[in-house]
Amino acid sequence: FPEPTWLVERLFPTGAFVVLYGPSNHGKTFVALDWAFHVATGQPWQGLATRQGPVIYIAAEGRGGLAQRVDSWLFYHRVSLSRPPVLFGLEPLDLLGDGPNELIGLCAEGIGVGDPPDNEPQELCPSLIVIDTLARCFGKGDENETVDMVEFVAGVDTIRRELHATVLVVHHTGKDRAREERGSSVLRGAADTMIRASKDKNDQITLRCSKQKDAVGFENIELRLIPIKDSCVVSPEHAVESALRTVLGDPLLRTTRGRACAMAALTGLPVETCRNRLRKEAGTAVALHAAVLA
Repeated sequence: FPEPTWLVERLFPTGAFVVLYGPSNHGKTFVALDWAFHVATGQPWQGLATRQGPVIYIAAEGRGGLAQRVDSWLFYHRVSLSRPPVLFGLEPLDLLGDGPNELIGLCAEGIGVGDPPDNEPQELCPSLIVIDTLARCFGKGDENETVDMVEFVAGVDTIRRELHATVLVVHHTGKDRAREERGSSVLRGAADTMIRASKDKNDQITLRCSKQKDAVGFENIELRLIPIKDSCVVSPEHAVESALRTVLGDPLLRTTRGRACAMAALTGLPVETCRNRLRKEAGTAVALHAAVLA
């Protein structure tokens, strides 16, 4: 039997139904955007290989800050393009209605794909389609009703089957954050991969694999949400912490600015962001020393 092929190595396979879920304001969209741009540009994600291909992102929620998020990602990753490599849809896609067929039709027409001077539309064959969020693309259905969730899953499967694409659905947990995803258990039963995102008060995001149907689940992934320009991007937590230890342990770096510049060179972060992190680290050290003396 064939081995699974990965869109993002060890995270989710090609052609899979993936659900990224977690409490509101816990960084899910930042992570989903990060995956989308890494797949679209073919860059490895946190050291994991990606399979490059076109990406469609249905941004049905949080559209107000989307431009700043995209600009921050392109700036942080030093990607200079005439237009973003991800195609965005800014209206909800009714997965319980005609949404799947509308999306399939647009891909067949190749809307907005051709570039001047050869701007003839070409059929678009996306590798990844992001639905952000399930609630906004659920039409008039009720997430808790089995029959409605079955219809939603059928809409996702239609898109996967016709476009041969991985579909990533961004979803929420309920009011009880200790529980898993909101709504009918049909969603978990149908998904190939379930990934939970949670953020602590220090803006550290943890990705936990709670289901991996066709492979061994990956170990927890720690990310850091860092401010870049007018928004934020996700960065590997170990890279930031490693750079912090390096500059603090270098005897030749005697000033905060010198350490900040060295940390910026190691991480790609702005110097001011590194300076603030160093100041925070120094404040923590002073408080700990005072506690020990007390």
